[in-house]
Amino acid sequence: MQDDEFAALIAGIRSQGLTPSEIARETGLSRMTVWRLSVGETSRPSYDTIVRLKSLAARRNDVTDMLRR
Repeated sequence: MQDDEFAALIAGIRSQGLTPSEIARETGLSRMTVWRLSVGETSRPSYDTIVRLKSLAARRNDVTDMLRR
């Protein structure tokens, strides 16, 4: 993933109503890490960070899909 892809991932999660602080709390990441990723400042996040963000995005999408039914 590229820097802009992390920023887009976080923007997608935020568009579902979560603040950066809530994203940090839900993923167990620091608010600073979430912020750095959202502005493209972190070029090589750890595998664990990527997994945590993608997992949160997937969970949020699942909930959104369930609510639409």
